[in-house]
Amino acid sequence: MRNIVVYTLMFSAMLQLLMAVYAWGRRNEPAAKSFIMVCFIGFVWALMYGIEMNSGDIQIKILSLQIAWTIVSFGPLALLSLVLNHLELIHRITRWQLAFLLIPSILMIALVWTFPLHNLFLYGYTISQIGPLEILQKKTGILFMPVMLVFQGISLITYYFLIRSLASTNRIKQRQSLAILFAQLILFLVNGVSILDISPIKGFDFTPHALVISSALYAFAIFRYSWLEIIPLARNTLVEVIPDGVVVIDEKNRVVDINPSAQELLQVTNSIIGQETQFAFSHLDTIFQTKISMDTLKKEFNVKRPKGQSELFEVQMMPLKDHAGQFKGHIILLHDITERKQAELAIQDANNRLQGQLIEIELLHAQLHEQAIRDSLTGLYNRRYLDEVLEKEIQRAERHNHPLRVCPKIT
Repeated sequence: MRNIVVYTLMFSAMLQLLMAVYAWGRRNEPAAKSFIMVCFIGFVWALMYGIEMNSGDIQIKILSLQIAWTIVSFGPLALLSLVLNHLELIHRITRWQLAFLLIPSILMIALVWTFPLHNLFLYGYTISQIGPLEILQKKTGILFMPVMLVFQGISLITYYFLIRSLASTNRIKQRQSLAILFAQLILFLVNGVSILDISPIKGFDFTPHALVISSALYAFAIFRYSWLEIIPLARNTLVEVIPDGVVVIDEKNRVVDINPSAQELLQVTNSIIGQETQFAFSHLDTIFQTKISMDTLKKEFNVKRPKGQSELFEVQMMPLKDHAGQFKGHIILLHDITERKQAELAIQDANNRLQGQLIEIELLHAQLHEQAIRDSLTGLYNRRYLDEVLEKEIQRAERHNHPLRVCPKIT
């Protein structure tokens, strides 16, 4: 049985390490670095506990425990940082607040490594044989429970932010937050059993084993809901409230985000998130039906409204890339150009009418000129025409120095 326990802990440690390596490849995403820290803490925790369970030497067991508690002391703060980065609220934490939150971790590290000098935190280490397992037993001092309560309080703040984010209109963000919440709650509950010393196996900590389940939930958020892939920056202000529609699709042509304006313009709901665009927008003959391309595309399309009205939209599809230049999908912008097009048509119509009026005026001017130089009865040129023509001919004769003769026509 001891081998099974140790192998499970090693598997849990390797799983945490693999998650950290995967997140390192996406370290430019806001929550990636915090997630790497969380995974590293879990890796050291499971590894040290595995070494402790595998050894029968009390000194090795105590050293493994001290290393594990040193790293784990930063766990609640790392989880808080992870959630605040995920929810884009990390700017709310000032340096002074961060320094204050580090006090419990520093205090616990000092207490853990100075245990021979006092009985304030952990002391009285012994090894008890429970079946095939050699478990390190310890007594708790007067500062143990207060320090643990502070850490649990930080965890509760983390859960508060996650639960509050579930009211977001962004469906994919809700699901990401829900997966992260369950991943952390499992550790919170299992660790609570160890802190209260109500474990079914006295002195045995099941929390490092629970990291396997927690890792699975994190992986679910990453691979199913594109966590650490596309995280809209300041979404509440840049996307939610703008009047233009915004749709984000991933490299597999699936809808991963859509703002309220786009839902109204395209007559869909956020339930289409996760669907391929050809199904989500099957009722529209738009750019969404265009084959995926790395180029920027732009076109116009009409949307028929229930009352028979037609609205014209300009849709632009642009490739979305990460900081490494890797293609991650497309962002689609929708802009209602109905009023602009109506104004353009009105201006064009006014220009056409004006052009027609100018042609009509020119025709009238020509007619008036003809009436002015011809006799209304006979249609022959009159004296006015003679005066105009004679003046021009005299000037031309003088200019070219040739004679001018007027010969009246006698009939």
